[in-house]
Amino acid sequence: MCFYPPSGLSGRHFPEYIPETEKKVNPTRQCGVCSRMRDARGKKIRRESRYWCPQCEVALCVTPCFHIYHTVTNI
Repeated sequence: MCFYPPSGLSGRHFPEYIPETEKKVNPTRQCGVCSRMRDARGKKIRRESRYWCPQCEVALCVTPCFHIYHTVTNI
């Protein structure tokens, strides 16, 4: 499981839907980039996403978080 690039930069990573489970047909998870950000009031942002990077095993919004996660070294 990778947390930060450069490992994300060395491979080919593509967004995919989070796989179904027994209980959820369209599962979501908290975005790994959005969850590290704060809004104007200093409150943590919580954004759910249906997409993830299977190589990194982290849920990410398709735009712009997927790109940010795989190119920025300090998120």
